[in-house]
This record gives sequence, C-alpha cells and structure tokens, in this order.
Amino acid sequence: LFNQLSQLHSDYVKTLKRSNEKNFSVYRGQQLSIAELKKLQDNIGGLISVMTFLSTTTSSSTAVDFAGDGYGRPYFESIFMEIEINLNVVTTPFANISKLSHLETENEVLFSVGTIFRIDCVERHTSTLWYVKLTLCEEDNKEVKCLIDHFKSGIGQFRTTEHSFAIFGSILCEMGEYEKAKQYYFILLRELEENHPLIVSIYESLACVCAAQADKWCVSTREKYIPLVTTGELITKTFRVIFFARDHR
Repeated sequence: LFNQLSQLHSDYVKTLKRSNEKNFSVYRGQQLSIAELKKLQDNIGGLISVMTFLSTTTSSSTAVDFAGDGYGRPYFESIFMEIEINLNVVTTPFANISKLSHLETENEVLFSVGTIFRIDCVERHTSTLWYVKLTLCEEDNKEVKCLIDHFKSGIGQFRTTEHSFAIFGSILCEMGEYEKAKQYYFILLRELEENHPLIVSIYESLACVCAAQADKWCVSTREKYIPLVTTGELITKTFRVIFFARDHR
C-alpha cells in the first residue's frame, strides 16, 4: 500500500500544481476520546505523528457527517479536522485514492504511515462539534526529522506479530473493512496477556471501529480492569469499552 501511495503521490501533486494550487485542504471527521482531545489542546504548536494510514476527504461536509453530532458523549467528542497542505514542500506520500476506494464518492485522500502534522488550533466549533486545524509538515524540518527517528525506533521496538496484527487492523479500518478489523482485534485480545502494552490501544481501536459502524449508542457498556506497567509500577486502570448497535435506516 505504501508503494502504491508513493507512485500516486507524484502524479497527484503535479495535477494540483497544474491548477495553480499552492495550498489546499483536506478534511477528516472522527470520534476522539476526551483524553486524546485534551492532549491536542495541551500541545498546540507541537507535532503529531500517525501510526497508521490516515484517511481524509476533499469534502468538508462528508467529514462533518463522519464526525457525528456529539453522539459519543460522554466518552467521545465529535471532531472535525482540517489539514492544510503546502504543495511546494517535500512531505511523506499522500494521494487521492477515490478510484481505488470502496466508496468512490467520498473523494478519499490517503496519507502514509508516519505522516507528521503541526497542531495549529483546537477550538469548539458548535455545542456538539470540535474543530482541529493541522498543517502537513515538510520532512526537511529538523524538528520533524527528530520525530521521524523516534517513530522509526518505536516501530523497531514493537516489530512483533502482535503489533503487525494491530497495525493491519488499523489499515482495515481505514479501508472501511470494519468487521475484518474487529476479528483481528478480538484475536489479539484472546492471545495477549492482560498486562501486554498493546491491550489499551486495542480496546481504544475497538471502540473507534464500533463508533464508525454505528449511528447511535448501544445498550451495553463493559468495564475492563487492565494492569498497566508504567515506569516500573503496576497500575490497575479502569477502561470502558463502549459497544454500539448499528441503526439501519
């Protein structure tokens, strides 16, 4: 997928430049946990890297639809992201993959694993929707290079079958293959020890998959006590996993 994206990237950028575009924006709508939203608020002006392929759209209205209307509260907030791209700087690959996507009408623009963005602003847009402005960073930036090196070292530390399964689950989510993604996550939950460092992120991913599939909250919430090892101390953390029922309308 990375190689395909790299091949498409050059042609896509050339097409945009032919229309005299210097900067353009893409959009993303999603549910974000309260903790993750707080991290963005506390790091305005800082950098953020994505650990999987990031799906966006050229349609702001499509992104708003994906964000929802606050239906994930009190555990998740609806987030509308705008990502600004400067076509005159060297960045990690991205391209319009509408013709390859399962939903061509979404005008999907996909960013590669490890893409780095600067957090410009985080503000409440409406009573049920948050607005997050990001800027795609150029690879030649020294600060960005440091983050890329950190990202690569992290990948090296977790280059295991379990981590590969988790990343593949994330890729399936971006492709809209939610049921298949859930199957991979449930396999990991059955196989991993309760104090494995991937457990928390797997539960978060499962909750996001369910949110993407559903139009309203489901009837059941399950609590899971997860032992976490941090700085040598064993901490028990309550982690809520929200299950949704799909509303076929």
